[in-house]
Amino acid sequence: MKRFTFATLKAFWLGMIEFRRDFTSNCAGQEEAYDWGREIAHRLTMRRFDPA
Repeated sequence: MKRFTFATLKAFWLGMIEFRRDFTSNCAGQEEAYDWGREIAHRLTMRRFDPA
């Protein structure tokens, strides 16, 4: 079972918050959690992709 640390939760939360912004935070070592946060935010808002 994977342990969730504060850094993992923070990266996930930042991914959810920043999914529509032009900047991203540097979550060294927590890229997977950050990407999952972005993915969940896209699914909750029913967006399939960011417009280029």
